[in-house]
Amino acid sequence: MTDNRTERSRRGGSVTRRRVLAAAGVATAGAIAGCAGDSGGTPTDGGDDGSDGGDSDGDSGTPTDAGPRTSGGIEVSGESTVDPLVVDGLERQGGNEDKVVIVTTVRNAGEQTTDVFEYNYDLALYDADGAEMGTNTGFGTTGDTEVAPGESAAINVSKSVEGDVSAVARAEVTVSCEGMFAEGSYCES
Repeated sequence: MTDNRTERSRRGGSVTRRRVLAAAGVATAGAIAGCAGDSGGTPTDGGDDGSDGGDSDGDSGTPTDAGPRTSGGIEVSGESTVDPLVVDGLERQGGNEDKVVIVTTVRNAGEQTTDVFEYNYDLALYDADGAEMGTNTGFGTTGDTEVAPGESAAINVSKSVEGDVSAVARAEVTVSCEGMFAEGSYCES
């Protein structure tokens, strides 16, 4: 059975969150692919850095944690305030002159299939002194984001940086149900 919202979107009906974010994701992926960089376009699990990727304690809204670890010259960490989504991996995508892109792997530790693209992702960037940097958080993906229990998907979370992108020392990704477009199945309960 096909979701009516998806059917309207394919026929050119109302503008949905998925259509807007999918367009942004394709644009971001195109920009990333067009840049020379120090990292390939394939997300990884972040390697063995001694952290277990975090876990949730089972209470709704309890953050899950991944990090901190170093990737692409900056410290990266992530949390999910959506029970049972878990931030499993974080990797800085190289080759971007005016933005920081963090490939964020989200695992569905729940009991129902969900689309990890239907949640809100925020990226906070900080310089070495702890001052927040950047504007215009965005996210997108070129892969399938509907995940069954136990499966994972990657989302590219990015933020533009005014000035020197090499001044970014730390990045924090947060997955939540906040925001007008957050409509994931775990947000509805």
